[in-house]
Amino acid sequence: MRAFVLERYGKQRALKVFRAEHFSLPEERCYAYYRTLANEADLLVEMQGHPNVVRLYDMGFIWPDGRNDQFYEAQSYGMDAQAFTAAMDESFERRRLPYLVLQRMPSNYSLFRLVRRNPHSVRLPTEDVLGISLQLAAFLVDIHGRDILYWDPKPEHVYWD
Repeated sequence: MRAFVLERYGKQRALKVFRAEHFSLPEERCYAYYRTLANEADLLVEMQGHPNVVRLYDMGFIWPDGRNDQFYEAQSYGMDAQAFTAAMDESFERRRLPYLVLQRMPSNYSLFRLVRRNPHSVRLPTEDVLGISLQLAAFLVDIHGRDILYWDPKPEHVYWD
């Protein structure tokens, strides 16, 4: 996946796009990576409005418009994760790139960066780290209660504003 920053009307968003070079992987592995965006979109729609989950604004597919690699066409599905998922197989066959437009979280807000000791980051007090850890634990209990299993809770995936 590749992430870009978009700015429109003074608001920044993150654009997460499937990497075209993944199409050179063995087909089964490539398809598994491809489908992760449908799974992520479905989960983000279900969790929309949760105070501890990044906001999703749009999902769809992009592909070169045929003139050159600098111009693309797009098919947006808005917040319709079911239609986005239903379009996955045909879009995979046509080598269209799935994308998600997300709330932008600057990397310097990553818990990983905040707790590292180096001259470019702020070291958080132990009390703040414990508070964040308890919030993360409460979040995991909440989503596990919804039959959602989060396999990868690590500091790089936790943002603190």
